[in-house]
Amino acid sequence: MMGDLPKCFICGKPANATGSHIVPAWLIAPCVGERDKEESYRISINSGQVDAFYGSANKKNNENAIETEIKEHHYTLDNIFCSNCEKKLGVIEGNLKEHLICSVSENANKSLYSLSSLTSGIPYKTFLKANLNEYLVFWYSIVYRWYIYHLVRSGCNQHIFNVRDVVLLRKILKEFIMTGNINDSAGASKSFRFFVISKLEFDATDPRLIGEFDRNGHNEFYSCQFIIEFYAHSDNFDPLEIPYNELINSADCPPTLILFSNEQWVERIYEL
Repeated sequence: MMGDLPKCFICGKPANATGSHIVPAWLIAPCVGERDKEESYRISINSGQVDAFYGSANKKNNENAIETEIKEHHYTLDNIFCSNCEKKLGVIEGNLKEHLICSVSENANKSLYSLSSLTSGIPYKTFLKANLNEYLVFWYSIVYRWYIYHLVRSGCNQHIFNVRDVVLLRKILKEFIMTGNINDSAGASKSFRFFVISKLEFDATDPRLIGEFDRNGHNEFYSCQFIIEFYAHSDNFDPLEIPYNELINSADCPPTLILFSNEQWVERIYEL
């Protein structure tokens, strides 16, 4: 019954949506496969035990005519959002998809971005047609969903945010979903700074991760081919001490994406 459902983590209405992705399905598809054909593995740091998950349309679900047990999807949760908030998040994700999956190859839609380099030589994109508020809310929502993931799966906030940060993130997401802007929560959005890292080109052998890590007083969120390095006001960060601070994404800056070389990407993954 509707009255027995938990409250939506964004608007507070009954959370009747199921299969909500912690990270958008298309964003992690290069790591786990297309929706319903996923193949993912979760490794316990404590025990070393490996838990495998196969999507409903994955042939490994019925290998050798043996019915595979029904398991919880590694990157989805039920009853964390209402159907309206889930739908609005899907619209935001769809609007950003063509910008984020657009590579710098010859076939890319180069009208979507400009390509520049820092004085250090590291290239980056500035997205020319992506809505700034939508870009911010897209990444905020992924960070917020990792908070929800830890809260639901383990019953605690882990180390991600203090209560103030959670309240501010929810305020931003709720206003944007309800009104399409973040006018009233503009001050809240200035409490967060982040930059996003990807790579010039990926191939099948490139290391990639899906997960969240606490490192050097801030959080890093790995979304397959993208890394979000996220700083909350409660971290007491100095913007000038943040790496690549020229490319920080905030309410005052255009949407950007840092493009690592293969060597830089591999080093970042393996230094965890």
